[in-house]
Amino acid sequence: MDGTPCWLDRNAKVDPVNDSPALHHQGLERLLDLPPFVLSLFCSLLLPLPQTLLVSAIAAASLGPGLGLISMALIGLGNVLITAGLSESIVRLGPDASGRTTLPAVAQFYLGKTGNRVATFAILIMWFTALVGGLLGFADVMAGLTQTPQIPWLLGLAVVVIGLNARRSLGFSVMLLLGIVTFLLLLGISIGVIPDMLPFSPAAFWEPLIAGDQRSLLPWSSLLAISFYTYFGSSLLAPTANFVLPRDPAGASLIRGSIAGSLGMIGVVMVWLAMVSRVVPRESLQGMKGTVLVALGGRGHASLALLCAALAITLSGFSAIRAGGVLGNQLRDLALARRTLIQAVLPAIPTLAGLLLILGWMHSGSTNLTQALSIGGGLGIPVGCWIMPALILRQARLQRPGPVPGSWALAGHPVVTTGLLGIGLLVLLMFGLLVWSWWPIKIFTVSLAVGLAIWSVRLQPQCEA
Repeated sequence: MDGTPCWLDRNAKVDPVNDSPALHHQGLERLLDLPPFVLSLFCSLLLPLPQTLLVSAIAAASLGPGLGLISMALIGLGNVLITAGLSESIVRLGPDASGRTTLPAVAQFYLGKTGNRVATFAILIMWFTALVGGLLGFADVMAGLTQTPQIPWLLGLAVVVIGLNARRSLGFSVMLLLGIVTFLLLLGISIGVIPDMLPFSPAAFWEPLIAGDQRSLLPWSSLLAISFYTYFGSSLLAPTANFVLPRDPAGASLIRGSIAGSLGMIGVVMVWLAMVSRVVPRESLQGMKGTVLVALGGRGHASLALLCAALAITLSGFSAIRAGGVLGNQLRDLALARRTLIQAVLPAIPTLAGLLLILGWMHSGSTNLTQALSIGGGLGIPVGCWIMPALILRQARLQRPGPVPGSWALAGHPVVTTGLLGIGLLVLLMFGLLVWSWWPIKIFTVSLAVGLAIWSVRLQPQCEA
């Protein structure tokens, strides 16, 4: 060690006043010059604003918005613990952090090649469902608000996704700006529908629409999966650290800002769910196959319809673009590693696969955005945002003990990490045994849960040895 802070580029110019890299960002990239705590908070709150906001009230309609709020709050609090633990684990990387700007890269350091492969699988599932959801949600909203067919909107967005991602995915600062715009659109729509709110009725918030619905598996599984998919921000902590830690190598700003952002996400999610549930009658929400934006935009206000269309672009459209870019880059990197000659075609494959899947659903009449996103919430999220972070934190404290500024002792307590790991495994088992109807995915999900449980038990003694 030469005394240079581990997260600094040794070739970068350093500001002698605050011992941090000199800031030379121009234009939009000046967003990256925000104070480290603020940048961490914004990235944790704004980058992962989820598409599930567009279907959360639909998923909660049958059982009641009250149960939906409880589900979002409890899973959100679990996500806060995960965020605290994973951000601490990234800080503990120290000098070995160079180049580890993705969750699979962090998993490989602490958990080996198996950890990298499992995390990569989870990320691919999450982003593919985000791609499909983005394409489907955008087409639903734009077609509904303009009273035109869905297919032209669907094909148009697919072409844009392929075209933009032919030259790599969107930059970090661009995505952060889109997060800011999305948040402002959510705020504008919420203010715009205040006059249309229905009178508050405790019975309407807590009682199921139909007697016996609370025992129905589908409403419970949909609400659970959408609640899990709402909180995927921990998967973005590694790229965030790449911009925060060079100016705060000790890591307190990353940890505290990310925790604050994840707490803020709970507030945004719950306020939006409560607002939509009081504007759109539950009878209308129940059975919706698209998003709530068409119902919100059709309240008779032209400006509100415009805001909903804009939200469809930023939340669904750009989610599809970002997801298509991440998936395309994964295939492009694989092609580079294997020196194949079809690198120009590979980035388009995920988008084309998603497009064909949606067209098949449309042909069979089984298109349902809530169910499409539930696949990610019942498979990718429990692995990538619960099981893997819990294992990473456990190994981080074993392999690299010592205090970290801003860290939470509670997040790394064995009871907490075991509990988070157990929740992720339980969700996998539940969906594998009780929810999925296609036998290959049932067998795969149950086998994955059992395999991860055995691996996690064997992992700790090996690391301690």
